[in-house]
Amino acid sequence: MRTTALHVVLLWSLAVAQPIYDVFGRYAELFVARRTPPFQIWLLVLLLSLALPALLAASLAGLRLASRRAASLATWFLVGALAAMIALPVCKRFGFPAPAAIACALVIGAISAVLYHRQAVIRGFLTVLSPAVLIFPVVFLFLTPVVSMIFPQREAGGPWVEWRRTPVVIVVFDALPVTALMDEAGEVDAVRFPAFARLATDAVWFRQARTVAPETSAAVPALLAGRSTVLGTLPIVAEYPQSLFTLVGPRTPAWIFESMTWLCPESLCGQAEEQVAPPRLAGLLRDSAIVYLHILTPVELAGRLPAVDQQWGDFANAETPRSFAGPTRGEDQREQRLQIIRERRKKIAREDLEAKLQRFLDGLPRGSGPSLSYLHLKLPHGPYHYLPSGRRYVDPGSARRLNLEMLQGRAREKGHPRWQDDESLVDFAYRRLVLQIGYTDRLLGRILDHLEELGIYDEALVVVTADHGQSYRPGGFFREMGDGGTVHVPFFVKAPHTRRGAIDDRSVDLRDLLPTIAGVLGFEIPWKVEGRGLLDPDRLEQLRARDPSGADADQLPRGDWPSPLLEEDLRLKIVRVGAGEWDEVYAAGPAPELLGLRIDALSEGSGVALATHGNSVKARLDQSEALTAVDPASGYVPAYLMGAVELPPGTKPPVDLVLAIDGVIRSTARTYRRGKHVCYSMLVPESVFSPGSHEWAAYVIERQASSPEVLLTETLR
Repeated sequence: MRTTALHVVLLWSLAVAQPIYDVFGRYAELFVARRTPPFQIWLLVLLLSLALPALLAASLAGLRLASRRAASLATWFLVGALAAMIALPVCKRFGFPAPAAIACALVIGAISAVLYHRQAVIRGFLTVLSPAVLIFPVVFLFLTPVVSMIFPQREAGGPWVEWRRTPVVIVVFDALPVTALMDEAGEVDAVRFPAFARLATDAVWFRQARTVAPETSAAVPALLAGRSTVLGTLPIVAEYPQSLFTLVGPRTPAWIFESMTWLCPESLCGQAEEQVAPPRLAGLLRDSAIVYLHILTPVELAGRLPAVDQQWGDFANAETPRSFAGPTRGEDQREQRLQIIRERRKKIAREDLEAKLQRFLDGLPRGSGPSLSYLHLKLPHGPYHYLPSGRRYVDPGSARRLNLEMLQGRAREKGHPRWQDDESLVDFAYRRLVLQIGYTDRLLGRILDHLEELGIYDEALVVVTADHGQSYRPGGFFREMGDGGTVHVPFFVKAPHTRRGAIDDRSVDLRDLLPTIAGVLGFEIPWKVEGRGLLDPDRLEQLRARDPSGADADQLPRGDWPSPLLEEDLRLKIVRVGAGEWDEVYAAGPAPELLGLRIDALSEGSGVALATHGNSVKARLDQSEALTAVDPASGYVPAYLMGAVELPPGTKPPVDLVLAIDGVIRSTARTYRRGKHVCYSMLVPESVFSPGSHEWAAYVIERQASSPEVLLTETLR
């Protein structure tokens, strides 16, 4: 019986513990992002590798005391079930659909149970493998980056430096390609992004600045330490004991808000961290269970689970992929579903990004004197949910599924996600990025306004940058260091007592930030850095002495502009969304010339007409019920609309669609495949959505070679 118990514990480790260890070992940043204390990681390991399997073994032993036959049946069941759980992820990798993958796993489980009881060699083999029960947790704890988290961090402090009476404010955005901010001339697009344009009039804009790594965990430490980092090293104080944060002495007020890193020593950052509730062990266990379910569940069914690619931790509170679409039965059920919609909208309107920003603004040091304020805000990093006004436009049923649409069937290669090959889908994602940058700009405006209100903007050294960008190439990786979207990031430096903006096109990177701060504030960095100071005293004097009305008032000596990577990325940006007014962002699609036309005003001879023959195409809109209860004051409008169509036999996708809201054409789209379904996704301007109920209708665009006229045929519901 002891041998059987050992075999059950081993199978548990193979089926449950090791897959969780593998994911958390490869993505140890999850522990950093949620500030997981070491004892919680130890408890997780004890639970997975000791407590839960010991409970299984004890249950078998207790059952054996009561009935040998019952214990034998339970052993058959446990061995078969655990073997099936081991086999199911393998069956998934072969690309089997959900029913086939489950059937495959069940067959393997049944065969395994039979072989286990009838073949002594199988039981002997499991006995030989039994040391793996201890090896798995040891490897996880000591041979992955998690090792840096389980031992107490070295408290970094000193050598401290004193700097001049200058407040320093650093704002780091996340996944922001600099070309998304630009117009055709390579200047900041002041219409869409007025706050960035406002900063550019006061700061030196290093327009060709580059990141040094495609991941936050490596880029931010390089930015704060002034030297290169190693991918895979956790961004914590123990790994980076020398950074801007460790230079701050006890007499310098500091207000630090990090995201995805833990580089600030507790003695300096405790005050800011105290405002954030400490992570609970229950949350870590819940996240572990959700991660495991994603490992186990076939792709078609995993969409019903809470998303694990939308945020680092607290997955249960991420937006769920359930749709609002579907038939309702009776007025009571319809009202119940509408109430669910309203409650979910209230939930998604309570976004902690706004709360984090407000805490940062409330705690900024007041008055003159040296201080350090640092904010890393996870914007415009996906998931893309925001309109420039700050309203949310994605309901809980859409975010996860759209991400699945963008990705290849094999979403990751060596842990890195790829875009779908369909160019229209990648363009659609880019449009959503630009809308979210509009919201990011809005928050930057709040920061600049607050600095003005505190009276420290003029005398402050203000830095606004991003950790990395993101690539938007069909079939390519999300972040490729050979792509301008990933490599080139915003880098604005407003020197103290200077409001004369300039563009500097030298080749610089994020490692230059710390030496630049040291040069402006007049202190020496007590370790070797790879970056260089970009604003030496002569350059600062040049900035302050220039006549802003001169012909070259907006320029410093430049490097070669633009770099090939920047030029190509900017060209693609202009093709995708143009510049200036927001209308062009919404107008992308196969037939933008139809936007704004009233359906009831279409007639033959006008170039667009309604088809007189019937149509057997059926269309479903997932947000149809959301349109019946629009409330912009809630912080949510259904500006992102998606659904599916059923095509008649013989019709091959894609087909082009238009969507009319209240009888006016508001968006056009080309369908795409998602598994067995033919789907569409559209963006609609939020100005369309007044409070109340709105009607929708979808039409198929038909173009005939014999006639220049465009025919619109209404779909069935």
